Amino acid sequence: ARATRDILVANSTGATAVPAADARVDNDTADSRDGDFPAMAVAVDSVYLTWQDVSTLNNGGSDVMFSRSTDAGVTFSAERSIDDPLSEVSSSFSPHLAVDPRTAVATDDVVALVWEDRREGTQAYASVSSNGGSTFAGAKLVSSVNGEPATGETSLPQIALAGSGTMVVAYQNRLTAGASRVYVASSIDNGVSWTNSHALADTGGGQALAPRVVPIVLAGKRGGLTVWSDFRSGTKVNGDIYTVTSTAP
Repeated sequence: ARATRDILVANSTGATAVPAADARVDNDTADSRDGDFPAMAVAVDSVYLTWQDVSTLNNGGSDVMFSRSTDAGVTFSAERSIDDPLSEVSSSFSPHLAVDPRTAVATDDVVALVWEDRREGTQAYASVSSNGGSTFAGAKLVSSVNGEPATGETSLPQIALAGSGTMVVAYQNRLTAGASRVYVASSIDNGVSWTNSHALADTGGGQALAPRVVPIVLAGKRGGLTVWSDFRSGTKVNGDIYTVTSTAP
């Protein structure tokens, strides 16, 4: 048995075919890191994979890792750190990713990652590749108020790509001793810049938790549909499902 949790994949050639032998994607040969919460997206034969990687060593840090396959998951590239690839500047958790295939070739796939980042409190950060995961731009702050890091604890960010450079991120944010609320932020330039201030998605005032977001096109405008568990009715036990749409200008 392994001393730590690892990231493995298995490939099947059809819906009824037995998967081939599993293969390890992470490179933790020393068994000193825990790989958790893998998220995957597929565009034709390209498979994009991210996960949370937490060192079990003292002061080892936590990173957002990435690997890709260009042969439908038969083989994967060497793992890469996305949140702070040059030096350990942040502990990062709970990554999510989405893909905009753009054309039939994989070299122009837009791959966007978002995660919980601790370099400026607890924020949502994102990094985007415009060449199918070959390279990624530097990490950008997503959760902001007037361009500054948002107050409170931001967690569980989710991202959707609506095409033509439009991206929407949903996440929950909790102020000290307050309820968690759901916010959204967006980009219209493939993640080069993000909205100056996040927008409150729920209006109930109670706990709003575990958001998810999918891309939409509404009245010709691109954006996202965000859904979450909402406890505005007053009970702390039975939540309801609420949604909101948001579109770029």
